[in-house]
Amino acid sequence: MVKIVIKKDESIDQALRRFNREVAREGIIQELRRREFYERPSQARKREAQLKRKGRDKDQVYVPEVKPARDSKNQNSES
Repeated sequence: MVKIVIKKDESIDQALRRFNREVAREGIIQELRRREFYERPSQARKREAQLKRKGRDKDQVYVPEVKPARDSKNQNSES
C-alpha cells in the first residue's frame, strides 16, 4: 500500500505527483487492469508465454550483413 507524508511547505500538486509516481512504481494500476476481468488459466498461460517470447525477442539484436563495396576499376586490374 502506498503512503506518502506531505512535507512542510509542500504543495498539494507536488504531493500528488509524488503519490502518482509511487503508484506507478508499485504497478497498482496495471494490476487493477489485469484483474478487472476473469482470465481463464489457459489464457493466462498463453499471455505469459507471449511475454516470454517478447522478452526473448528483445534480447536478440538484428545485425545486417555488410558486403564489401565492389569497385569495377579494382576488379579489372586484379584479374
